[in-house]
Amino acid sequence: MNAKGCHRVLKFRIPPATGNPDSHSYLDENKGLYGTASIGSAVARLQPADRGLFFGGRGEYLMKMRGKWALFALFGLLFVAAAPNAHAIVELTLTNGATTIDVLDGGALDSCAATDCVTYNGGVGNWTVNVDTGFSGSDPNSLGLAYSGFSSKKVAGALVVTVSNNFYVPATDGFTFHAGGTSTLRSGSNVAFAAFGGTSNNRFDLSNSLAPSMAFTTASYSNDTFGAGVTVSPYSMTIQQTVTCTDCRGLETGSAHLTANASPVPEPAAVTLFGTLLLLTIGAIRRKTRRA
Repeated sequence: MNAKGCHRVLKFRIPPATGNPDSHSYLDENKGLYGTASIGSAVARLQPADRGLFFGGRGEYLMKMRGKWALFALFGLLFVAAAPNAHAIVELTLTNGATTIDVLDGGALDSCAATDCVTYNGGVGNWTVNVDTGFSGSDPNSLGLAYSGFSSKKVAGALVVTVSNNFYVPATDGFTFHAGGTSTLRSGSNVAFAAFGGTSNNRFDLSNSLAPSMAFTTASYSNDTFGAGVTVSPYSMTIQQTVTCTDCRGLETGSAHLTANASPVPEPAAVTLFGTLLLLTIGAIRRKTRRA
């Protein structure tokens, strides 16, 4: 906009000019509605001091406002960046000591088409796995394992099935760990479940137990345990199932589910950024109010 016949929003109250059809009262833009008029005739009616403010202060005012909004946008982006994705890529491993199978979500061995789900069907040494599925969820954060497998051999070795994922946020004040299933394995069979959460945020980090482990020797089993939360975010979650037996002929079907409490502890970094953004916004509003 320029002063040659163009119209522009004025920032000052313009004294009326008697007999001039475009004379109006204009309010400061911070106070609500206002009008527009020819720059030439309007400026001519301003006081000399106001003319200087009109030409010199308007650009400064706009630059300040642009700078504030740019600052708010920057903090908004930082706030979003500080909250990582709920989790990364779920991974499943199976081993009998001699043979190890590693399956990544979306990888060549994964037969589950859904995201946050990984399924393996096939052999692991002397064990035959019908369906072994690991799955990960959010809101609340969770990790699950469903297993069905058998052995036609008496001596098959211990079978360890582990599912893991990382980048869970935010921190939580507790976990619920559930396990259940059935077993027709013969003498000396034992099915154990354990839950871990690595504050290193590395998958398969077994350094920190999230809930008491469970072990079963009966044909049918089910139980729940509860554990303390984690104060570090993001973090990893891991469920491990171990099947041992002296006579491994038979079928074992089981599942386990690890769920974070629905009332999570706020993530410190996100809270700090949100608080800073809120304080800056309040300060800008107060300064704007004082100027008005």
